Amino acid sequence: MTPITEPLLRSWGFKWHELERSPHKHWLLWLGDVLPDDQENPKISFRSNEDLGIEITQGEKNATWFFVWLRADYAGRYSRCVCLGHYTHAEQLFNMISAIIGYPFDPSNTWYGSLRSPAASARLRQDDEALHHRIAKDWKPRAAHDEGVPYDPDEKPKNGVHR
Repeated sequence: MTPITEPLLRSWGFKWHELERSPHKHWLLWLGDVLPDDQENPKISFRSNEDLGIEITQGEKNATWFFVWLRADYAGRYSRCVCLGHYTHAEQLFNMISAIIGYPFDPSNTWYGSLRSPAASARLRQDDEALHHRIAKDWKPRAAHDEGVPYDPDEKPKNGVHR
């Protein structure tokens, strides 16, 4: 069994935030975009993808267990939380997310802290490969090439100024 760790949560697409008077990071994965009204009418049932989420935080200092909550933010900041239990293993968290969304959880469908449906993720991946996005990603090496200067992506700015 795999323990729950911050690198694991980050790789699954959870985003962290801090709450006042809380000694640990709170990790959050929004689920509002993957919960349809019903299977025959797959319209999204929430106003925003940030209406329902899974929040997780370490139980105590150096503890190996984590509090897990189902978080609902329908009416604004932190409106309702339901404690789902204390989890120690990634498989527990994976199975719980899968049970809530109704199909196996795939971390590759997480975009900016929000879990998307497989179809929505495919559209986002396709859009990410669109020409204007490829040009935006590729502009610096092209500019360096046009200036006749070798491009080094790891180069640190000199005196705080990029070439």
